[in-house]
Amino acid sequence: MSRFTISLPSNSSMDLNPNNKVSQWKTKLSEFSELQDKWELELLEVSFPGEVYNVYGNCYYFVVGGLRANRNMTAVLGDGTYDTIHSVIGEIQRSYVMATEANNLPEDRFVVQIRYANRQRRVKIIFTEYTNSGNWVYFSDDLARCSASSRNGTTGSGVQTLNTKFMPNDRCF
Repeated sequence: MSRFTISLPSNSSMDLNPNNKVSQWKTKLSEFSELQDKWELELLEVSFPGEVYNVYGNCYYFVVGGLRANRNMTAVLGDGTYDTIHSVIGEIQRSYVMATEANNLPEDRFVVQIRYANRQRRVKIIFTEYTNSGNWVYFSDDLARCSASSRNGTTGSGVQTLNTKFMPNDRCF
């Protein structure tokens, strides 16, 4: 046999892998193939539905703490497709403003601003003049990864990243 084809559909092993998604899945091969010698593998075709979400399941959230009356506020990014870091940051800022309004904390929407610094290629957390010493920001691990942050809390240059809790005097960009 010099050529053969294997199809790996995302929905073929749902009984074994119920958490399969269109964007990430495991599948069981329909038959065992033992290959001898050296083989080359070629990807022939990839099919996607009209839209694939890269943010989903309430895993992309952040918390701003130490607000009025010692409250914390959680904002969750909406499920969707975010093509650039700028679209993620825009959704973070929009979610924060919406959460302050939903929690009846309109003046606390000015406590923190989250931006992307193009030159440094870093997410900036800016504590404004409305910040008090008890304010802090925490990003979920998924949101930190989505924002191109390191999981261990520092980048290669030793700068803190977004999967840690930030206080107003912390260096976070």
